Amino acid sequence: MSPCSINGLGIQPESIHERGNPLILILIAFVFVLLFLGALAFIAHTVVKG
Repeated sequence: MSPCSINGLGIQPESIHERGNPLILILIAFVFVLLFLGALAFIAHTVVKG
């Protein structure tokens, strides 16, 4: 693995966009949505539990 590929993983969105790989962007967005929904569900569960 070259250092370029390691540095370009999610740290520099511009470099990913230049490569023209929408699947990676969609995957990152999907993961963020899952994390966001998970956090919301956890907060809601904690609040309801009292």
